[in-house]
Amino acid sequence: MKSRFIPAISLAVLLLLAVVGCGESHSDHDHEHEHGEHEEEFERGPHHGRLLADGAFSVELQIFETGTSPHYRLFAYDAGKPVSPEELNAEVTLRRLGGRVDNFSFHPVADFLTSDTEVAEPHSFDVEVKVGHKGKSHSWSFSSYEGRAVIPDDVATISGVGTERVSEHVLRRILRVRGKVQPSEHRIAHVIPRFSGIVRKGRKHIGDPVEKGEVLAIIESNQNLQTFEVRSQIAGTVINGHLIIGEFVPENQWVYVVADLSEIWVDFFVPLRKRAEVASGQKVLISSADELRAYGKIIPMIY
Repeated sequence: MKSRFIPAISLAVLLLLAVVGCGESHSDHDHEHEHGEHEEEFERGPHHGRLLADGAFSVELQIFETGTSPHYRLFAYDAGKPVSPEELNAEVTLRRLGGRVDNFSFHPVADFLTSDTEVAEPHSFDVEVKVGHKGKSHSWSFSSYEGRAVIPDDVATISGVGTERVSEHVLRRILRVRGKVQPSEHRIAHVIPRFSGIVRKGRKHIGDPVEKGEVLAIIESNQNLQTFEVRSQIAGTVINGHLIIGEFVPENQWVYVVADLSEIWVDFFVPLRKRAEVASGQKVLISSADELRAYGKIIPMIY
Protein backbone atom coordinates (compact mmCIF):
# COMPACT_ATOMS: atom_id res chain seq x y z
CA MET A 1 0.00 0.00 0.00
CA LYS A 2 1.34 3.41 -0.94
CA SER A 3 0.25 6.81 0.23
CA ARG A 4 0.57 10.25 -1.29
CA PHE A 5 0.32 13.72 0.15
CA ILE A 6 -1.33 16.76 -1.44
CA PRO A 7 -1.20 20.24 0.20
CA ALA A 8 -4.86 21.01 0.92
CA ILE A 9 -7.00 20.26 4.00
CA SER A 10 -6.63 19.97 7.76
CA LEU A 11 -4.55 17.72 9.95
CA ALA A 12 -3.96 17.34 13.67
CA VAL A 13 -0.57 17.12 15.26
CA LEU A 14 -0.11 15.00 18.32
CA LEU A 15 3.08 16.02 19.96
CA LEU A 16 3.95 15.17 23.44
CA LEU A 17 6.87 17.29 24.74
CA ALA A 18 7.52 17.88 28.47
CA VAL A 19 9.72 20.84 29.46
CA VAL A 20 10.63 21.28 33.07
CA GLY A 21 12.34 24.44 34.33
CA CYS A 22 12.36 26.95 37.10
CA GLY A 23 10.13 29.99 37.05
CA GLU A 24 11.36 33.51 37.51
CA SER A 25 12.50 34.29 41.04
CA HIS A 26 14.28 37.08 42.78
CA SER A 27 16.58 35.46 45.32
CA ASP A 28 17.71 32.14 46.72
CA HIS A 29 14.88 32.44 49.22
CA ASP A 30 12.27 32.94 46.49
CA HIS A 31 13.77 30.26 44.27
CA GLU A 32 13.77 27.52 46.87
CA HIS A 33 10.39 28.54 48.25
CA GLU A 34 8.86 28.25 44.78
CA HIS A 35 10.02 24.67 44.51
CA GLY A 36 8.68 23.38 47.77
CA GLU A 37 11.49 23.91 50.28
CA HIS A 38 10.24 25.54 53.48
CA GLU A 39 12.15 28.20 55.33
CA GLU A 40 12.22 26.15 58.54
CA GLU A 41 14.11 23.33 56.81
CA PHE A 42 17.42 25.17 57.14
CA GLU A 43 18.75 28.31 58.80
CA ARG A 44 18.95 31.42 56.65
CA GLY A 45 21.28 34.39 56.75
CA PRO A 46 20.62 38.13 56.35
CA HIS A 47 20.39 37.76 52.54
CA HIS A 48 17.93 34.84 52.81
CA GLY A 49 20.56 32.33 51.68
CA ARG A 50 21.45 29.05 53.37
CA LEU A 51 23.55 29.69 56.48
CA LEU A 52 26.41 27.23 57.10
CA ALA A 53 28.36 27.52 60.38
CA ASP A 54 31.66 26.09 61.58
CA GLY A 55 32.19 27.42 65.10
CA ALA A 56 32.34 31.22 65.03
CA PHE A 57 32.91 31.25 61.28
CA SER A 58 29.93 30.97 58.94
CA VAL A 59 29.01 31.52 55.31
CA GLU A 60 25.76 32.29 53.59
CA LEU A 61 25.21 30.66 50.17
CA GLN A 62 22.45 31.69 47.82
CA ILE A 63 21.48 31.31 44.16
CA PHE A 64 20.94 34.85 42.89
CA GLU A 65 19.00 35.36 39.64
CA THR A 66 17.35 38.79 39.76
CA GLY A 67 17.89 40.35 36.33
CA THR A 68 20.62 37.85 35.49
CA SER A 69 21.23 34.16 34.95
CA PRO A 70 21.47 32.10 38.16
CA HIS A 71 24.82 32.50 39.94
CA TYR A 72 26.02 31.59 43.38
CA ARG A 73 26.68 34.38 45.89
CA LEU A 74 28.66 33.68 49.04
CA PHE A 75 28.80 35.97 52.09
CA ALA A 76 31.09 35.20 55.04
CA TYR A 77 30.89 36.12 58.75
CA ASP A 78 33.35 35.81 61.59
CA ALA A 79 31.77 36.00 65.03
CA GLY A 80 28.72 37.50 63.37
CA LYS A 81 30.65 40.27 61.58
CA PRO A 82 30.95 40.44 57.76
CA VAL A 83 34.22 39.23 56.28
CA SER A 84 35.75 41.01 53.28
CA PRO A 85 35.51 38.77 50.18
CA GLU A 86 39.20 39.48 49.39
CA GLU A 87 40.10 37.44 52.49
CA LEU A 88 38.31 34.35 51.19
CA ASN A 89 38.82 31.60 48.69
CA ALA A 90 35.91 29.30 47.95
CA GLU A 91 34.75 26.47 45.73
CA VAL A 92 31.42 24.68 45.37
CA THR A 93 30.85 21.24 43.88
CA LEU A 94 27.43 20.03 42.68
CA ARG A 95 26.72 16.34 42.12
CA ARG A 96 23.65 15.73 39.97
CA LEU A 97 21.60 12.69 39.03
CA GLY A 98 23.34 10.62 36.41
CA GLY A 99 26.82 11.31 37.80
CA ARG A 100 27.32 14.81 36.39
CA VAL A 101 29.57 17.03 38.51
CA ASP A 102 29.68 20.85 38.30
CA ASN A 103 32.56 22.76 39.90
CA PHE A 104 32.38 26.48 40.71
CA SER A 105 35.16 28.93 41.50
CA PHE A 106 34.50 32.43 42.83
CA HIS A 107 35.72 36.01 42.58
CA PRO A 108 34.95 39.02 44.81
CA VAL A 109 32.28 41.58 43.92
CA ALA A 110 31.32 44.31 46.39
CA ASP A 111 30.85 42.57 49.78
CA PHE A 112 30.45 39.00 48.52
CA LEU A 113 31.93 36.31 46.29
CA THR A 114 30.13 35.35 43.08
CA SER A 115 30.54 32.19 41.03
CA ASP A 116 32.40 32.47 37.73
CA THR A 117 29.74 30.46 35.90
CA GLU A 118 25.97 30.18 36.15
CA VAL A 119 24.09 27.44 38.00
CA ALA A 120 22.33 25.41 35.34
CA GLU A 121 18.82 24.04 35.73
CA PRO A 122 17.50 21.94 37.27
CA HIS A 123 18.61 23.19 40.68
CA SER A 124 18.56 19.72 42.18
CA PHE A 125 21.83 18.30 43.46
CA ASP A 126 24.09 17.38 46.38
CA VAL A 127 26.27 20.35 47.38
CA GLU A 128 29.81 20.47 48.78
CA VAL A 129 31.15 23.84 49.96
CA LYS A 130 34.79 24.59 50.82
CA VAL A 131 35.93 28.01 52.08
CA GLY A 132 39.38 29.11 53.17
CA HIS A 133 39.86 32.02 55.57
CA LYS A 134 43.03 33.11 57.41
CA GLY A 135 44.77 29.80 56.74
CA LYS A 136 41.86 27.68 57.95
CA SER A 137 39.68 25.48 55.79
CA HIS A 138 35.96 25.07 56.39
CA SER A 139 33.70 22.61 54.58
CA TRP A 140 30.04 21.69 54.50
CA SER A 141 27.80 19.38 52.50
CA PHE A 142 24.02 19.29 52.10
CA SER A 143 21.31 18.22 49.65
CA SER A 144 19.23 20.70 47.67
CA TYR A 145 16.62 18.71 45.74
CA GLU A 146 14.17 20.40 43.44
CA GLY A 147 11.25 18.48 41.95
CA ARG A 148 12.44 15.06 43.12
CA ALA A 149 10.21 12.32 44.47
CA VAL A 150 11.37 9.22 46.31
CA ILE A 151 9.50 6.00 45.53
CA PRO A 152 10.35 2.90 47.60
CA ASP A 153 11.53 -0.05 45.51
CA ASP A 154 8.58 -2.25 46.45
CA VAL A 155 6.07 0.47 45.54
CA ALA A 156 7.84 1.07 42.21
CA THR A 157 7.72 -2.65 41.43
CA ILE A 158 4.00 -2.91 42.17
CA SER A 159 3.27 0.26 40.18
CA GLY A 160 5.34 -0.79 37.19
CA VAL A 161 7.69 2.18 37.51
CA GLY A 162 11.14 1.68 36.01
CA THR A 163 14.22 3.81 35.41
CA GLU A 164 16.47 4.22 32.42
CA ARG A 165 19.62 6.23 31.86
CA VAL A 166 18.97 9.43 29.91
CA SER A 167 20.11 9.31 26.28
CA GLU A 168 19.23 10.89 22.97
CA HIS A 169 15.96 9.83 21.38
CA VAL A 170 13.95 11.03 18.41
CA LEU A 171 10.55 12.41 19.36
CA ARG A 172 7.67 11.02 17.34
CA ARG A 173 5.63 13.62 15.51
CA ILE A 174 2.28 12.23 14.44
CA LEU A 175 0.12 13.93 11.84
CA ARG A 176 -3.49 12.79 11.64
CA VAL A 177 -5.13 13.49 8.29
CA ARG A 178 -8.01 12.24 6.19
CA GLY A 179 -7.41 10.53 2.89
CA LYS A 180 -9.15 8.94 -0.07
CA VAL A 181 -8.43 5.39 -1.23
CA GLN A 182 -7.64 5.14 -4.94
CA PRO A 183 -6.53 2.30 -7.25
CA SER A 184 -2.88 2.43 -8.21
CA GLU A 185 -2.49 4.45 -11.39
CA HIS A 186 -0.12 1.75 -12.63
CA ARG A 187 -2.66 -1.08 -12.15
CA ILE A 188 -5.80 0.17 -13.86
CA ALA A 189 -7.27 -0.47 -17.32
CA HIS A 190 -9.98 1.34 -19.27
CA VAL A 191 -11.71 -1.24 -21.49
CA ILE A 192 -12.59 0.33 -24.86
CA PRO A 193 -14.36 -1.56 -27.70
CA ARG A 194 -12.55 -1.52 -31.08
CA PHE A 195 -15.64 -0.29 -32.90
CA SER A 196 -18.87 1.51 -32.12
CA GLY A 197 -21.99 -0.61 -32.02
CA ILE A 198 -24.95 -2.10 -30.19
CA VAL A 199 -24.53 -4.07 -26.94
CA ARG A 200 -25.72 -7.67 -27.32
CA LYS A 201 -24.38 -8.93 -23.97
CA GLY A 202 -23.00 -7.19 -20.90
CA ARG A 203 -21.52 -9.74 -18.50
CA LYS A 204 -20.00 -7.71 -15.67
CA HIS A 205 -21.05 -5.19 -13.05
CA ILE A 206 -19.21 -3.00 -10.55
CA GLY A 207 -17.49 -5.14 -7.92
CA ASP A 208 -17.25 -8.27 -10.12
CA PRO A 209 -13.84 -9.97 -10.35
CA VAL A 210 -12.37 -10.57 -13.80
CA GLU A 211 -9.46 -12.56 -15.21
CA LYS A 212 -7.00 -11.29 -17.76
CA GLY A 213 -8.47 -11.89 -21.23
CA GLU A 214 -11.95 -12.64 -19.87
CA VAL A 215 -14.91 -11.59 -22.06
CA LEU A 216 -16.76 -8.68 -20.48
CA ALA A 217 -19.27 -7.91 -23.27
CA ILE A 218 -20.33 -8.73 -26.81
CA ILE A 219 -21.06 -5.87 -29.21
CA GLU A 220 -22.48 -5.83 -32.72
CA SER A 221 -20.34 -3.59 -34.92
CA ASN A 222 -22.03 -0.76 -36.82
CA GLN A 223 -19.53 -1.24 -39.65
CA ASN A 224 -20.30 -4.82 -40.68
CA LEU A 225 -23.06 -5.91 -38.28
CA GLN A 226 -20.73 -8.62 -37.01
CA THR A 227 -20.39 -9.23 -33.25
CA PHE A 228 -17.05 -8.99 -31.47
CA GLU A 229 -15.90 -9.68 -27.93
CA VAL A 230 -14.70 -7.03 -25.48
CA ARG A 231 -12.01 -8.50 -23.20
CA SER A 232 -10.17 -7.26 -20.11
CA GLN A 233 -6.48 -6.47 -20.55
CA ILE A 234 -5.71 -7.21 -16.86
CA ALA A 235 -6.97 -9.31 -13.96
CA GLY A 236 -8.73 -7.35 -11.25
CA THR A 237 -12.09 -5.93 -10.17
CA VAL A 238 -14.63 -3.88 -12.09
CA ILE A 239 -14.69 -0.47 -10.38
CA ASN A 240 -16.78 1.42 -12.95
CA GLY A 241 -19.02 0.89 -15.95
CA HIS A 242 -21.96 -1.28 -16.94
CA LEU A 243 -23.69 -2.17 -20.19
CA ILE A 244 -27.39 -2.65 -21.02
CA ILE A 245 -28.49 -4.87 -23.88
CA GLY A 246 -29.42 -2.73 -26.88
CA GLU A 247 -27.37 0.23 -25.67
CA PHE A 248 -25.35 2.07 -28.32
CA VAL A 249 -21.61 2.33 -27.59
CA PRO A 250 -19.84 5.19 -29.43
CA GLU A 251 -16.33 4.92 -30.78
CA ASN A 252 -13.35 5.49 -28.42
CA GLN A 253 -15.44 5.40 -25.22
CA TRP A 254 -14.58 3.07 -22.36
CA VAL A 255 -17.30 0.71 -21.16
CA TYR A 256 -15.55 -0.78 -18.11
CA VAL A 257 -12.78 0.24 -15.75
CA VAL A 258 -10.86 -2.69 -14.23
CA ALA A 259 -8.37 -2.22 -11.40
CA ASP A 260 -5.85 -4.56 -9.78
CA LEU A 261 -6.54 -3.84 -6.10
CA SER A 262 -3.58 -5.82 -4.80
CA GLU A 263 -1.90 -2.41 -4.57
CA ILE A 264 -3.84 0.74 -3.74
CA TRP A 265 -2.95 4.38 -3.14
CA VAL A 266 -4.33 6.67 -0.48
CA ASP A 267 -4.30 10.40 -1.22
CA PHE A 268 -3.76 12.44 1.94
CA PHE A 269 -4.23 16.20 1.98
CA VAL A 270 -1.63 18.11 4.03
CA PRO A 271 -1.79 21.91 4.55
CA LEU A 272 1.16 23.88 3.22
CA ARG A 273 2.06 24.99 6.75
CA LYS A 274 2.69 21.34 7.63
CA ARG A 275 4.54 20.51 4.41
CA ALA A 276 7.94 20.40 6.16
CA GLU A 277 6.74 17.66 8.53
CA VAL A 278 6.31 15.03 5.80
CA ALA A 279 8.84 13.56 3.41
CA SER A 280 9.07 10.86 0.79
CA GLY A 281 9.71 7.43 2.25
CA GLN A 282 8.11 8.06 5.63
CA LYS A 283 6.02 5.24 7.05
CA VAL A 284 2.26 5.78 7.31
CA LEU A 285 -0.32 3.91 9.38
CA ILE A 286 -3.63 3.86 7.54
CA SER A 287 -6.84 2.97 9.36
CA SER A 288 -10.45 2.94 8.18
CA ALA A 289 -13.70 3.71 9.97
CA ASP A 290 -14.28 -0.02 10.42
CA GLU A 291 -10.86 -0.33 12.08
CA LEU A 292 -9.01 -2.01 9.22
CA ARG A 293 -5.31 -1.16 9.48
CA ALA A 294 -2.42 -1.24 7.03
CA TYR A 295 0.98 0.40 6.58
CA GLY A 296 2.15 2.37 3.58
CA LYS A 297 4.96 4.64 2.42
CA ILE A 298 4.74 8.27 1.33
CA ILE A 299 5.40 9.26 -2.28
CA PRO A 300 4.94 12.91 -3.33
CA MET A 301 2.12 13.92 -5.68
CA ILE A 302 1.89 17.72 -5.55
CA TYR A 303 -0.68 19.31 -7.82
